[in-house]
Amino acid sequence: MSHAAEPPLVEVQDLTVRFPRLAEDLAVVDGVSFSLTAGETLGLVGESGSGKTLIGRALLGHLPSTAIAGGEVRVAGVDVLRAPPRELAALHGRVTAAVFQDALVALNPSRTIQGHFDDVWAATGRPKDELRALARETLEMVALPDAPRVLACYPHELSGGMRQRALIALALLRRPAFLVADEPTTALDRLVEDELLTTLERLRTELGLTMLLISHDFDVIRRMCARVAVLYGGQLCEIGPTATVMAARLHPYTDGLVDAVSSLAERRRPLASIRGTVPAPSAFPPGCRFQTRCPRATDACGSVRPHLASDGRDAWCHHPLAAAGERSAVGG
Repeated sequence: MSHAAEPPLVEVQDLTVRFPRLAEDLAVVDGVSFSLTAGETLGLVGESGSGKTLIGRALLGHLPSTAIAGGEVRVAGVDVLRAPPRELAALHGRVTAAVFQDALVALNPSRTIQGHFDDVWAATGRPKDELRALARETLEMVALPDAPRVLACYPHELSGGMRQRALIALALLRRPAFLVADEPTTALDRLVEDELLTTLERLRTELGLTMLLISHDFDVIRRMCARVAVLYGGQLCEIGPTATVMAARLHPYTDGLVDAVSSLAERRRPLASIRGTVPAPSAFPPGCRFQTRCPRATDACGSVRPHLASDGRDAWCHHPLAAAGERSAVGG
C-alpha cells in the first residue's frame, strides 16, 4: 500500500520583505522560496547583508506585518506571517525556537540562567516543579552537566561556549520541532565551535530536529547540512544538495564563496575573494543583484533572472558555470 509523501514541515513561497522608510520600498528579501522536510537541516549561506537573518526572523514570525510585502511562510501548517498573536505565541517554544550568534547579547544580563528558564517555562502554564528536572536534563543534553552551578550563574559568569550551550538549552527546553540557528558559532574560537557543532549534530539526531542553519561559512554548512541555499542581496542564487553545489556550482557568486573557503583549506594558492561588497538595498540593480560584482555579467543580467531547475537543483543565472571545472574568476 502506497502512502502519500508527508508535507514539508516548513514551506516558504515567494517571501518578499520591504522596509519602505529605510530602503525606498525596494524588496530587501526578493521572492525567496524553499521548503524543509521533517528532520532536515538546510543551510542558508551568504555574506553579511544578504538577508539571511531577515528570512530566519520571518520564519519565526518575528518581523512586523508592515514589512511583509508578499509570499507565504507555513510552519507545521500554520501561516506564521498572518497568524493572530495568540496562535503565534503558542507556536514559539513548542514548535519553533531560535539560537542567535551572541549569547551575551541574547541573554538578559540581570537574570540568572535559572531566571531565563523560569521565563521560558512560564509560558506553558505548567507546574514549576516539572521545570527543575527538565532544566537539568536539557543542560546535560547540551553538555553542561553541573546544572545547579550553571543555573545560579549570570550570563557574564559563564565562558562563551557555556553561554552558547545555555542558549541552546533554553531554545530546546520545550522540545520544539524546528530550530533556526543564526550563526550560532560565529563568536567562538575554532575548538569551541567544533565542540558545539558536534553537540548540535547529536541533538539533531536525538530530538529529530528540523533546522535552518544560517552561516557565512561554507565549512560549517558542508559539515552540518544536506542541502544549501545561497543568498545574495535578498535573492536566491542557487539551492541544492550541499555536496553537489560545492563540487559543481552553477552561480558565479556560489563559486566565489566556495573558492574562498577552498583556498584557505588547500593553502596552495593565494586567498581568493569576491571583489566589492554587498550594496545597500537602495543601490540594488534590477535583475540579478550580483551583476555589479560578477565578471560574467552582460546586459541580459539587468532583466528578469532565469530560473534553471534540474535534478533537485535550482539556480538563477543567465550565464551559469557550464561544468564543475570551469572557473568564474570572481576575485579581483
